Amino acid sequence: MDTAQLQLILDALKTATEAGADAFVWWLVLDKAVPVVCWLITLPILIFAAVKIIRTLQSSGDAVLCEFRDMLGIGTPGALYSGERIQVIAEVRELIRKSRATD
Repeated sequence: MDTAQLQLILDALKTATEAGADAFVWWLVLDKAVPVVCWLITLPILIFAAVKIIRTLQSSGDAVLCEFRDMLGIGTPGALYSGERIQVIAEVRELIRKSRATD
């Protein structure tokens, strides 16, 4: 084997190594980065859906308090927030206290 053939073999190995390195980088990107990006997109959607479901369940359980809130003109229509819940309960207690005082 002369030096020209040896140089040809070394150049072929060098080219294969560079192509292998590029292939390895792309494999890492596709195998590791794509799932991470998908989860980073999916996670906020799942959190948003969970919050909407919890608020819907909470507001359906507080239907009476929502009705009282709307009658008393406290807050805004829609989901019942904790501050509104406290105001409604305080107002109902005050009305009950006044009703008992006049009896």
